[in-house]
Amino acid sequence: MRNESLETARSLVKAAIADPGDRAELLKLLTPKPTQDRDKLLTSKQAAEIAQTCVKTLFRWEKAGHLHATRATRSRIRWSKAELERFLSCEAARAEA
Repeated sequence: MRNESLETARSLVKAAIADPGDRAELLKLLTPKPTQDRDKLLTSKQAAEIAQTCVKTLFRWEKAGHLHATRATRSRIRWSKAELERFLSCEAARAEA
């Protein structure tokens, strides 16, 4: 939610709900939660550094269906850190077996 929308929602809650306990509870729900580090989206370069590989390999893994990239625009591609770590741990387990 955009900051302007959040502020509008907060002011509406303050005006509409008389009970301070109910108001505090609803305002707590409207407060954005900090994103966890594992949910972070990485650039291709950052993802390649974590995977200790080149960017081209990331796209090969995506084409094979192992990873999924998020594309905002043609040149703005992001990778989920959690998904990348999951894939790398599976690959490490496969390599040990």
